[in-house]
Amino acid sequence: MDVRRDVLLIFKEAVSNAARHSHCSAVSVSLRIEASRLILVIADDGAGFDTTVESEGQGLASMRRRARRLNGSLEIIATAGTGTTLTLAIPL
Repeated sequence: MDVRRDVLLIFKEAVSNAARHSHCSAVSVSLRIEASRLILVIADDGAGFDTTVESEGQGLASMRRRARRLNGSLEIIATAGTGTTLTLAIPL
């Protein structure tokens, strides 16, 4: 039950961030099972951001904390002007 909740909250935060901050026109979501792992990919075509700069909010930190709690990984690739891709991978 906790796994479902954490994955749902990571998904919700990522989509919310895309809607509020990225100025994107499209968001794609992919959920698949690969090599005994659940892979969630959320990508937008928005403004992107500098991942090396600490954010004032708790959203990114919360997503990273949840991924660690699930023994998974959270990769965020953001490029200014071309969007952001978030990839969550957790063991099944």
